[in-house]
Amino acid sequence: MELTHTPEQVAKHIVDAYDSVTLIATLKTKPSLTEKETKRLAANKKHIEIMLSLDWFSSALTPEQKTELEAV
Repeated sequence: MELTHTPEQVAKHIVDAYDSVTLIATLKTKPSLTEKETKRLAANKKHIEIMLSLDWFSSALTPEQKTELEAV
């Protein structure tokens, strides 16, 4: 059974993915990471990977958004 999402829900998921991008970028600027930060970095990268694997999510992205998210 495939879940359906409203346009508002899809938009929220895209915003959440970009929140992950922002966090990843912030953590990458640090000279070193704590164990907790390393785990957060990995979890946020995984979040984007999972979201990109979902057809309903990927199909809602603009080509630019998809390129940006895949670059993480």
